[in-house]
Amino acid sequence: MADDKELFYVGVREASEVRRAVLEASKRTIKSLQMHERFKDTRQEKALQTAKLRSILLELDELITRLDEELPKTKLKERVRTAKGPAPLRPLETMRRDAGGTTELERLELSLNAIEDKLKKISG
Repeated sequence: MADDKELFYVGVREASEVRRAVLEASKRTIKSLQMHERFKDTRQEKALQTAKLRSILLELDELITRLDEELPKTKLKERVRTAKGPAPLRPLETMRRDAGGTTELERLELSLNAIEDKLKKISG
């Protein structure tokens, strides 16, 4: 029985480096666990926000349906659906010239200059 209760001492070479390695590994493990917890919190928050957005969208859809029922029926929807959208903007070179040979931009510049001249005369 005396042999069973004997304590053995095991020497560890470079104990400070082994201790440092164990502490660094523990530190990395703890950081990894913290990152995992933040990830779980973020995922849970995302799920809550998604559910909230879904309920808001359902409520919005319900309100739009009620609004459509309350508004008078018109042919405006048909006109909007048949419209092809706004005309594309034309480059300045392709703008039509009028009988005098000036483009719309040139006419606007002339009008602007005339207005500026009148303002200068008024202000003195």
